[in-house]
Amino acid sequence: MQQLKIQTTYGMMRVFKKGNGEKIVLLLHGAVCDHALLSWREVLGQFDEGYTVYAPDLLGYGLSDDIRLTGDFYDSYVYDMSSFLDKTA
Repeated sequence: MQQLKIQTTYGMMRVFKKGNGEKIVLLLHGAVCDHALLSWREVLGQFDEGYTVYAPDLLGYGLSDDIRLTGDFYDSYVYDMSSFLDKTA
């Protein structure tokens, strides 16, 4: 599994990547005390070589930057995930 550092509009996001297949899967963790590997460690190993799987630590969680968002929390995350997928797909 690779660890990527992706600079987003709101800060540096750590992303765990497994595989290089044509099918792309984005695994998003929950909130409060969650992070990518806590939620998805067991699941990541279940995908075969036909997949590229990304599991980001959302901003403010895990190994990503701790930020203070202004405005709409969810819109900020949707924008960053959309930008990330545009860069990687």
